[in-house]
Amino acid sequence: MVDGRARLQAFWMFVLFNFVIAAALELVGQVIGLGGALQVLYSLGVLIPSLVVSVRRMHDTRRSGWMLLIALVPFVGWLVQTRRALSPHAAALVLPSVRVEG
Repeated sequence: MVDGRARLQAFWMFVLFNFVIAAALELVGQVIGLGGALQVLYSLGVLIPSLVVSVRRMHDTRRSGWMLLIALVPFVGWLVQTRRALSPHAAALVLPSVRVEG
């Protein structure tokens, strides 16, 4: 069970560091002739921590972590996630200064 919250800055720093490390491993793999093998191994190694941080971020926005699975449904999942992200209530959860009436 994943419990707790991941603040916006912590989530994006995790994403940034993983992106930088994966890009560096891709570059090193290309130079030494391994192709993307190093990046694939790294991505498999951080799969579970990435899911945990994503679920904690969903909890921080008062959503269920199970909502991440909706992205697996082609097109419909994308529409649902986009609609939720663009709702006025989503802005109020991320930006405390935004007030939503009614």
